[in-house]
Amino acid sequence: MTASARIRASGSTDGAWEKVRLDNLSLGGAFVHTATPLPPKSKIDLVVDLDGTGDLELRARVIYARNNGTAQSNCGLRFIDLSYDRYRALIAFVNDREKALTIGAPRPRRSRLA
Repeated sequence: MTASARIRASGSTDGAWEKVRLDNLSLGGAFVHTATPLPPKSKIDLVVDLDGTGDLELRARVIYARNNGTAQSNCGLRFIDLSYDRYRALIAFVNDREKALTIGAPRPRRSRLA
């Protein structure tokens, strides 16, 4: 599942936010393509767009970062320091997105046993 977000180095008060797309968003983390190289083990702040209904502020640690030969970086993120309320908001968002993706999807065929 994908979501729009903004990221910056954690604790940065003057750093600019970069607009990114989160891929494989789950309760544990996400995959991000970023123009700013992020070193492994660094912490970042994220603001996830909840489909126009609000924003969810999260913190994550870069688990791995791969440079694709350009200035861009592909990073795996793990969410950290989640409060109960933020975790519940993330659960609701992920569940709503999964339901929206499965509505109208064809049901798997069941095999018949002879």
